[in-house]
Amino acid sequence: MSMIRRIAAILLAAAAAALCGCTAPAPHGGEAPKSNGTGFEVFAASRLNPSAASRIEAAEAVPDMRAFTRSLYAELLAEAGAENAVCSPASVYIALAMLAEITGGSTRDEIMNALGAKDLSALRSGVAALLTAETADDGKTTSLIGNSVWLNKDLEYREEPLKQLAEVYLASSFSGDPTDEAFAEALRGWINENTGDLLKDSASSLRPGTVISLANTIYFKAGWQDKFPAELTEDAVFHGTKGDATVPFMHNTILGGSVIEGDGFISAALDFNEGAGEMRFFLPDEGKTPADVMPAVMDAVFSGEGGSAALVKLAMPRFDVGTDCELIPALKAMGVNSAFGAADFEPLLGDADATVSRIAHAARVKVDEEGIEAAAYTVITADGAMLVEKNYEIVLDRPFIFVVTGVSGAPLFIGTVNTL
Repeated sequence: MSMIRRIAAILLAAAAAALCGCTAPAPHGGEAPKSNGTGFEVFAASRLNPSAASRIEAAEAVPDMRAFTRSLYAELLAEAGAENAVCSPASVYIALAMLAEITGGSTRDEIMNALGAKDLSALRSGVAALLTAETADDGKTTSLIGNSVWLNKDLEYREEPLKQLAEVYLASSFSGDPTDEAFAEALRGWINENTGDLLKDSASSLRPGTVISLANTIYFKAGWQDKFPAELTEDAVFHGTKGDATVPFMHNTILGGSVIEGDGFISAALDFNEGAGEMRFFLPDEGKTPADVMPAVMDAVFSGEGGSAALVKLAMPRFDVGTDCELIPALKAMGVNSAFGAADFEPLLGDADATVSRIAHAARVKVDEEGIEAAAYTVITADGAMLVEKNYEIVLDRPFIFVVTGVSGAPLFIGTVNTL
């Protein structure tokens, strides 16, 4: 049995063992390895289906993502400027946690520091709790997190980190030729299937890395506890950063709404039905921007403050906003650097060289009278680094020649430096 087939078999067995005793819907792609006719095989881990009690219990052990969320969103907000800025901190957190599993040395240390995780054991426990706490599909609320691993079938991988990805992260594994368009289409198809096709346009450019790709998806759909009466929706003006726009505004009156009067903002929350959570809105005071009040907003978000009960008359636009971005600049600003250069993939690849070449993130949130539908993905792509077999040191300390070429390759300048 080839190494890649042996790894895939271990992943499948590990995923099954991890889910032993859990009731789960039929896994995507079938319960056993199968050829899809394009030369690669699919091993799909079943989804969790935790009880309400186990979700509540798991919520107590979810990792502290306050510092990570503050840093990540501050970077993305600065990059967005006057544009909309949407992201899923949980999606990025889980994807980076998977990257920590397959890296070592300073590469892993930088990732762990950015995540605020003290060690791998604590990270694994936290992610497992997050997966359990945020998984529901009861016909009224859908909250699903998916993870997957995309392997180059021609490379050999160490088994232990892949086993951890299957057991802890419930990561489905796929192996194939990264240059094969069918394999790339399989990655895009997996993303679309697990995000309700909300991010289809963003996913159209995704391709597997030449070494490995790690993918996370989050899909969330829930109705309001107090729906907005459709007959009250009417056009009004939204004063945006790019000028005024007339859009449909929804109206509702909420008895006992949760209101926070913060430093530079006022906030109200809308509950999802069946206790599935809430969506809180923060309106900056006149003359202030979202960036001005973001620190105070983050304090309010993570303080656990519930706000004061009040009668709230809320008017808000229907909206459908999203962001499609590259996260490497933001993560470099957060102290993750070596992953994008001489990355240490020794736990997964041994002596083989690889570097993270792309971290693609997309998120979209749609809100209307009925409720919310949202999705996000984070895909970390690692490609092979150039193998260096010889070292050279060149010192131009004697006459030398230079050639300057343009975009066409034509020689624009040529010269010889004989004396300085």
